[in-house]
Amino acid sequence: MKKIAMRSVRAALQLIPKNLKNKLKQNERLTGLYVRSVRKSGLFFDAPAPKQTQALYNYWLEVNESAFSKPAGKIDGWQAIVFGTDSQGVTEKRLKALSVKTCFIAGDIDKSTLEKNIARLDDQIPTLLLNGGDSLQEVAIGHLCDALQERDLVYCDTDELNINGAKSSPRFLPDWNPELQFSTAYINTGVMIKTALLKSLHITNQTTIAEIVTELSLTIKSLAINHLPLPLVHQLPEKKGELNTLERVKTVIEKHTNAKVELDEQFSVNRVCWPNSNPLVSLIIPTKNGKALVKACIESILEKTTYKNYEILLIDNGSDEQESIEYFDYLDTLDKVRVLRYPAPFNYSAINNFGVEHAKGSILGLVN
Repeated sequence: MKKIAMRSVRAALQLIPKNLKNKLKQNERLTGLYVRSVRKSGLFFDAPAPKQTQALYNYWLEVNESAFSKPAGKIDGWQAIVFGTDSQGVTEKRLKALSVKTCFIAGDIDKSTLEKNIARLDDQIPTLLLNGGDSLQEVAIGHLCDALQERDLVYCDTDELNINGAKSSPRFLPDWNPELQFSTAYINTGVMIKTALLKSLHITNQTTIAEIVTELSLTIKSLAINHLPLPLVHQLPEKKGELNTLERVKTVIEKHTNAKVELDEQFSVNRVCWPNSNPLVSLIIPTKNGKALVKACIESILEKTTYKNYEILLIDNGSDEQESIEYFDYLDTLDKVRVLRYPAPFNYSAINNFGVEHAKGSILGLVN
């Protein structure tokens, strides 16, 4: 009964307008009651209540206090572009307090404004991309600049400051994950980038940081992205324009790929469907003798698989049984099979690596 009741509650919540739902979520007692009820119902046991989340974050901050110490590296200068219309003046003032060399306020910009701002940047120092209303830890710039030295772009984790100025609502991000960026635009503020790379970007109508990161990842295959696992950016509690950002990321994906993208407004995600490219699959089978086993394996693949674009690499590790040798010679005449000789002593990893060197496919299957 509890599960049925909670499912009914969750279904009813889907009917509530998003603005009202967000206001209800800000009520800690109501949110805590809902989480406890879900856990007791057996539908989901692992969601901590807001107070538990805050206690865990406070403990994490205490344990990792030394990580927020000032890095030893010297900062030769940095500059910033602030996006959006929220609290621009406050953000600019805070950046100037951190000795920013130049700060451009982009706002809800058009193409020409962003192009002009980027063109005025100094190529010799890095550029911070930050949303209006967001602020930085005092040591953030030093950490970001250090992490950028051997990369093209670096991003960090975020949190929020509550009304008392205490840190809350941590957002610990994963390392670079292009699929996650396409579907959630999770990198959307606090990005330090090499300015020359930013200037290489073809500006069309980008107005968000998430768009810029997505565009660079799709146009520069060797792009080196670094994740700094520290919450160095304090984001605004109310995140406006989430669906608009996803819509704009959707446009970037569709411009550079053949993917079909659908914006799911209910769950605030992009659903990205890639075309079936029918890649060549290389199946690597190491063996020594064992005709019966190899025969059963290969004939099963040839007769039963419904996927047609594949090759079979049989790696013969010094077979000495005449029956096996003759069968392997026969297999070598088949269009789908190649028999490769590997006369060295048995080493399973080395044999498979040898097969990989001769494979033509973009997808590998190790068949034991």
